[in-house]
Amino acid sequence: HFYLIAAVLGAVLPWSTFLPYLLDHGLNPSSLLAVLYANGAVAGLSTDFFITCFIFSVFAWQDGSAHEVRGWWFVIPAAPLIGLSMAVPGYFYLRERSKENRAVSSS
Repeated sequence: HFYLIAAVLGAVLPWSTFLPYLLDHGLNPSSLLAVLYANGAVAGLSTDFFITCFIFSVFAWQDGSAHEVRGWWFVIPAAPLIGLSMAVPGYFYLRERSKENRAVSSS
């Protein structure tokens, strides 16, 4: 259950700081992109985030298909929309649960 708790915390904690921004500025994609690339430091972190989301999505697709992880596809939209801090432990939770289900059904 560690991965499930980590996924919940990984969604709640970052969103607790992001939600006030959304409430103040609304969901304006051009405004959000301007903030994500406001200066070199933030642009570097934002670019790193989106590259990592892409790489993790490819990993989840390949690993999830190879290991028959049910619901693996959830992490693809979750990574950029909710955050990697939720998507990565969320995927690990789904993978472990899938492994346990296969072990139970094969016994």
